[in-house]
Amino acid sequence: FNTFKTGKILIKRIVCQDLSSVETFGGKNDPYVLIKLGTEMRQTAPIQEGGSSVTFDLLDMSLDVGRDTIEFDQMNVKVMDKNDFNADVLIGECDMPVMPLLHRVNEVVEFRFQLVNAKRKTSGIAILFLQLVDIKDVQSDLEVNLVPIDPNFREGLFQISKVRAFDLKNTKALFNGAVNNPYLKVKFATWNVKTSYVSMAKQKV
Repeated sequence: FNTFKTGKILIKRIVCQDLSSVETFGGKNDPYVLIKLGTEMRQTAPIQEGGSSVTFDLLDMSLDVGRDTIEFDQMNVKVMDKNDFNADVLIGECDMPVMPLLHRVNEVVEFRFQLVNAKRKTSGIAILFLQLVDIKDVQSDLEVNLVPIDPNFREGLFQISKVRAFDLKNTKALFNGAVNNPYLKVKFATWNVKTSYVSMAKQKV
């Protein structure tokens, strides 16, 4: 059994299927998802006119967790209907154990649960794709190998050999599936540089 103590649960993707309609005037649901685990809470943006089946993709969401939270708490998932003038309405919710993540650290694991509404009647299905990341792995990704500076150094060349970016938030998610075209700007003292952009890069470049 692994030695996981603390880390993050990355919420990679959420799929909602067969959602009951809660619209009273014949419109379509505008669903969003609320997630609570321990003291941590996260919320997606609503999908306008999403209807009965929606997918929340390219999510920039994570939960800070310890081993006790994963072993003893359940993740509460609420699918809500967004309303502009009235209170938002619960479409359905579920409570799901996340302990299986401890057996598959760093893997993306699919969780599928049935939703029930306020009257405890079936109101759809929620599918979450979660990844548990050990804080030690996160820290190792961020470590920098420091090279001692020669005390006789006066001037030289500062060279950036490689840049990697992860879990980028998609700033174009509302535009019919468009994805980022990221580039990097670096400023150091009086030195400025900008990379060329990476076309259609999604979450990692």
